[in-house]
Amino acid sequence: MRDYKREVGYQYVRFYIDYGVPPGYENDPQIAQQKASYDATALDQLVEHNLLDTSAKADGFVVTPDQIQDRYVADFGEYHTRHVLITPKPLGDGADAKTAADNVALAKARAVADQLHQSPNDQTLWNTLAQQYSDDPGSAASGGDLGFVGKGQFVKEYEDAVRGMSIGQISDPVKSQYGYHVIQLLELRAPDQSVFAQRATKYGYGADVIKEHVRYDILRDEYTKRAQAQSVQSPTDQVHLAWVAVASPKVSGGDFQAFTDQLKKVSDVQKALDDGK
Repeated sequence: MRDYKREVGYQYVRFYIDYGVPPGYENDPQIAQQKASYDATALDQLVEHNLLDTSAKADGFVVTPDQIQDRYVADFGEYHTRHVLITPKPLGDGADAKTAADNVALAKARAVADQLHQSPNDQTLWNTLAQQYSDDPGSAASGGDLGFVGKGQFVKEYEDAVRGMSIGQISDPVKSQYGYHVIQLLELRAPDQSVFAQRATKYGYGADVIKEHVRYDILRDEYTKRAQAQSVQSPTDQVHLAWVAVASPKVSGGDFQAFTDQLKKVSDVQKALDDGK
């Protein structure tokens, strides 16, 4: 799953290897604690990957290039949408009041969708409807425009709806915890053109490295699903419950100990990354 933690994780590794700990921070207790935590996480990941590889090989389970590419696009691509959000506004606390408010919001959202279906690309219409009806304060003033985002940045109902849309299409009202969204998909951006890809490339991670992580995501999902069906621990749970007696794969450029020796912690690493230091 493409999320902020993964992006930061990829950047952290490259930062630690390239820059190390600034002079004077070698004995900082916070740095030592962070380093120990990261080393444990890094080793857990390597052990888990080896466990997944071993299981897949034994079962003859193969992740195909097409599966990797599809997941890569889904997880790391970006999409550009705009929407009008209609939030129910109950006039009382009872269930009847909430139901009535929901019905009013849905009717209003359908009316908005009907207008946009007739003129989907009319910017003036979008500006008018968003300013007049949208309950999203962050986008109402800009015609409902939400810009480019990646997977995991919006609620699941919104993302699921967008995934099934074609460019230019206007959705029927989509219900989420926030109310009813009327959505238009404007653009799609390939993973290699995304903001994430640009940052990953800056820190030495090409598409091949990211796709290898995607392959493990697919394996993890498969074996977690199997584990749940059989009421046993998932691969991730197994790694954290005990050390698994497997030969951890070697990191490119040296053995694992050499790799972990290079992982240095800094207290404000994200700021340093953003500043390009």
